[in-house]
Amino acid sequence: MRTSAASTLLALTALLSVAASVDAQVSAFELDTLMVRAVSRLPGGAAGRSVTLIDREALLGQPVSTVSEALRWALGVDLQIRSPAQSDLSLRGSSYEGVLVLVDGVRMSDPQTGHFDLDLTVPIERVERIEVLLGPASAQFGADAVGGVVNIVTRRGATDVAIRTETGSFGRWAVAGSGNIARDTWDLGFGAEVSESDGHREGTDYEIVLLDGHVARQAGAGRLSLSVGHARRDFGAADFYGPFPAYEATRTTAATAQWTGDLGRIGLTPRFSYRRHTDDFILIRTDPSVYRNNHVSDQIGGDLVARVSLGGEAESVIGSEWTRETLDSNNLGQRAQDRVAAFGEVTAAFGTLRSNFGLRLDHRTDFDVFISPSASLSVPVTSRLSVRGQIGRAFRTPTWTERHYEDPANVGTPDLDAERSWTVEVGADLLLPREGLARATLFRRTSESLIDWAKPESDPTAKWQTRNVESATFDGLELSGGVRLVGNLSATATANWLELSTSEARGFTSKSTLRPIVRAFRLSFEHGGPQSVRLRLDLLDRTRQDEVGVFLVEARVGVPLWVGEVYLAGTNLTDATSLDLSGFPAQGRAFTVGLRSRLPR
Repeated sequence: MRTSAASTLLALTALLSVAASVDAQVSAFELDTLMVRAVSRLPGGAAGRSVTLIDREALLGQPVSTVSEALRWALGVDLQIRSPAQSDLSLRGSSYEGVLVLVDGVRMSDPQTGHFDLDLTVPIERVERIEVLLGPASAQFGADAVGGVVNIVTRRGATDVAIRTETGSFGRWAVAGSGNIARDTWDLGFGAEVSESDGHREGTDYEIVLLDGHVARQAGAGRLSLSVGHARRDFGAADFYGPFPAYEATRTTAATAQWTGDLGRIGLTPRFSYRRHTDDFILIRTDPSVYRNNHVSDQIGGDLVARVSLGGEAESVIGSEWTRETLDSNNLGQRAQDRVAAFGEVTAAFGTLRSNFGLRLDHRTDFDVFISPSASLSVPVTSRLSVRGQIGRAFRTPTWTERHYEDPANVGTPDLDAERSWTVEVGADLLLPREGLARATLFRRTSESLIDWAKPESDPTAKWQTRNVESATFDGLELSGGVRLVGNLSATATANWLELSTSEARGFTSKSTLRPIVRAFRLSFEHGGPQSVRLRLDLLDRTRQDEVGVFLVEARVGVPLWVGEVYLAGTNLTDATSLDLSGFPAQGRAFTVGLRSRLPR
């Protein structure tokens, strides 16, 4: 469905900066001193970078019920939702394998396949904010941070109780709750969610259970914390990976223990983490004996980070990490690999200029050493205008699925090369009257040995097979900003354009890597606040490479109660037709009615 008038209006609105991304609740100038874990291990490490922060209040005002849904309209994000049980996340035209997902700064991206990167254990009630970094971050976090990084920050240091119940279209219902208590030297938090649905089309039903919690307390000169979580997802996967009535059951268990404190003038953080993901895939739901995959992947690792003040406004971190990844699979075999890395990072101020420099060396079994440098800076031109720039190298190594998987519709290539890229970007941030902010960013990413699932255009019955594209260039423009209009009414907008050029792509059909969103405009209006009727309207026009554009409308109305609110949310209100990653219609018009309670302390 094409609506050129709406597209033109939204584009002009974004270009004129009448309004833009209120999701970014912190100004670009404050990012220069804020700790943003999706970017850096240092306060001020976000200087010069393109970052969006979606805070807790913004999450509560949007028509979303999950972490993945909260990402779908953020600037530069391409979230291809097959169902709430599984979504593929891309940033700035990257593949879903070229994004790094963190929870509280801990890697959650899956070594078997990026399809499982959002198999998180965190209910949305447990989220304090979501940090989205656009651009490379291999110098800070290693493999996979090509298009960017998403970090889910869980709620800490609060005392409250929240309960949510909701029901809606396609037989969906959900019950969720969270509780937090902070007393003296102790901090505890817990969240749980259960949800079910019949699915938006046959074979996309699901049942999801999420459990997540933490405990922390003072220990010596620092703070010791333990986080644990578990997720169960059972869902119809009809046509997800091929034309079959498939079914899938996944389990995710994650745990992290760390101590953060000071030893003299050195800040020290030793950390240990563990993640297990199991996947039971049945090709023919009614007859599991035809074809069935069982995968169990484990990640266990540790890292040690030391923070040192260099005097004045200069700080540094140095550290090392080790991760052991194993896979036990009837299809992919028994696999094991080690990742080791050493890294360093420095932030410094030279007058009004703020800068960040990073360097990291990574080695993974079966691959050479990867060297990833980065540099970024931010310079105030006036009290309202700041300019910024960054350059960085990123890489990702092929997953086990890309190298070894085979089923009736897909086949991997064992000798795939690693994907490497350089990104350069420049931008400007302008504080507007009436609490407004406008941002503009230009970037170019050049990639070598880009990894893609493809098949010949001349043979639609052929299997999807992984291959290395010789080179690819991504040129992009991103605009965002925000302004308060009248009273409690604010308007927001984002716009982004992407141009993709590749070699060796002719004659092939790409499944996902060479099908990015090349144009997207979003316009949003929000009225009210936590203690008044809250209204939100979102309009989105987007176009994917070689596809017709689609226009989407979402809305939410929340009415305050003594201890919370009752709300009605609607998604895809125009019932626009678009295709998901499977090539089948994405979810149509849907409504959700819910009650969210916040109990007094």
